[in-house]
Amino acid sequence: MERSKGGKKKANVKLSEQIYQLLKRDIIECVYEPGETLQESSVRETYKIGHTPFREACARLKAEGLIQIVPHRGYFVAPFSPNLIQDLFELRLMIEPHAAFLACERQNPIQVSRVEQNLNESKRLSRGRDSEHAPKIVWNSIEFHTLIASMTGNQELAAFVENLHQRLARLIILIAKRRPPTFGFNAVHYHIFEALRDRNAEKVRKLMEEDLNHTRAWIQTSV
Repeated sequence: MERSKGGKKKANVKLSEQIYQLLKRDIIECVYEPGETLQESSVRETYKIGHTPFREACARLKAEGLIQIVPHRGYFVAPFSPNLIQDLFELRLMIEPHAAFLACERQNPIQVSRVEQNLNESKRLSRGRDSEHAPKIVWNSIEFHTLIASMTGNQELAAFVENLHQRLARLIILIAKRRPPTFGFNAVHYHIFEALRDRNAEKVRKLMEEDLNHTRAWIQTSV
């Protein structure tokens, strides 16, 4: 009997994790758009889940700033505002250039190789011009920045950087959905990689700031 209960609990935890990952991806890729109501009955029907996994997944997404839970009203995809965009970029500019600086000192050849592989994939994806490529290009960019943060050896920092990117990724994907995508290969990313490979810490810090400011300006002129 105890074994059965333990197995059931383990299955519920696994299901909750699966739903969290699926719902998170759909929110980031704007299947559910900013400000949209998440109807519990509809979401549960879509993913074929019960009440508990849905609530557990939503609690985690709320903690990550991707949804809002309003008592007696329900669940909503977190909206965007100019203040939120400004706040997220202020955090990125405070954290990511210094993280890249530290990555120059702490990186190892395996990590450098992973960044190079990411850039090769970015080149391949940039050849596409249909709307289907936009989410893939954005996920590739998130991986690029997260890999650099991981080079510091500080996994809390890497997770924080990844979350910042995921919260902004929704807006970038939404812009791409509403007008023809104009994504190309990000040459600044390649220059950042070169500076990392050469352990040029000051150069990589400046290039990271350039990349973040360019992205912020693109978003501000697109919304």
